[in-house]
This record gives sequence, C-alpha cells and structure tokens, in this order.
Amino acid sequence: MRQSRSFSLSARAQHDLRDIYNYIAADNPEAADGLLDLIAGKIEWLAETGFDGVSREWVYPGLRALPLRSSYCIYFIADEASVKVLRVLHGAQNTDAESFSDTDS
Repeated sequence: MRQSRSFSLSARAQHDLRDIYNYIAADNPEAADGLLDLIAGKIEWLAETGFDGVSREWVYPGLRALPLRSSYCIYFIADEASVKVLRVLHGAQNTDAESFSDTDS
C-alpha cells in the first residue's frame, strides 16, 4: 500500500484561492466556502491516494492537473513523497508556461 504524501501550496496557489473565494463570496459566501472545501478535499485526496492527475508537461515541466467539476483545475507537481500545488485556476484562465514560471516550486 502506498504511503500518503505530504502536500503544500505555492504562494501563487494561495493567492489563487483567496481570489476565488473573494470573487464568489461577493455574491454567495456559502458557495465560496463550499468551493474552497471541495478544493481542499481534492488536494488532500491527491496526497492520500497517490493519484497523479493528467500530464500537462507541454505547459510546464512535471506539471500535472486535476480538473474539478466546478470549472476549476488544480495544477501540481508530485513525486513519491509530496504534492506541491502550483496554481488553482478557472478553466477560462490562461494556462501557458508563464502562468507557472514564477511559482515557488
């Protein structure tokens, strides 16, 4: 059985989550809480299960993605011991290499 990995959030991912919360909470604080709970749960699930997501190597070296049903996507880098969330972006947001170039990975 695979051991759980640790997880962390880059400064940009933390900023993304604050922006997501603030944008949604302006109209519906309960929905904002629910979405952040969903995202946090998925990040914990990535660490616990060892799921490696979908490759996004063509965007940024080692990048993996986990789309969420709510039009958002968790972008991360993982190895045997850890998951590092680089960004959490809406599907309509830019996901080119520059979107990940200054993450603290």
